[in-house]
Amino acid sequence: MTTPQKLAAAIATWPKFTTTAPHPISVDGYPGLELAIERTTETGCDPGNSWRSASNALVDAYPFAAGRTYRTIIRIVDAGRGLLIIRAADFTNTSPFELGGGVKQSATRHSADRPELQAILDSVRIGAPAPSPSP
Repeated sequence: MTTPQKLAAAIATWPKFTTTAPHPISVDGYPGLELAIERTTETGCDPGNSWRSASNALVDAYPFAAGRTYRTIIRIVDAGRGLLIIRAADFTNTSPFELGGGVKQSATRHSADRPELQAILDSVRIGAPAPSPSP
C-alpha cells in the first residue's frame, strides 16, 4: 500500500473485523489516518497473524482472543519514507495475557490507563533516518 488511505481501505475489508471510519491525524507534523479495529473470535480459535512487516516479521492479532472484543488503534502515517504503522491496544477490560496468568476478568481493569496511552501515542516523534554504515 502506498498511502494511508489505501491501507485503511484494505484494513476495512478484513473479514471478521469491524473498523471505525478513519480520521485525519498528524504525528510529529506528518499526515496520517487513525482508525480502530475490533474482532471477536470464537472460543478456541487461534487468532493467527494479521500481516507481515516490511522486514518480513509476523504481526500477530493479539489481543483478539477468548470470545471477547478488544479494541486496537491503528495509526497509519506517511513519513515520506514509506508508511509507518503504529498499533496500540485500546481497551478497558482484562487482557488475554492477564487472564492466562490468573487475573480475574474486569470490564474496567484498564480504564485509568487510557489517558496515559493517548499521551504515549501523542509523544511519538519521527526522526531523520540513521545514516547508512560505511562500506
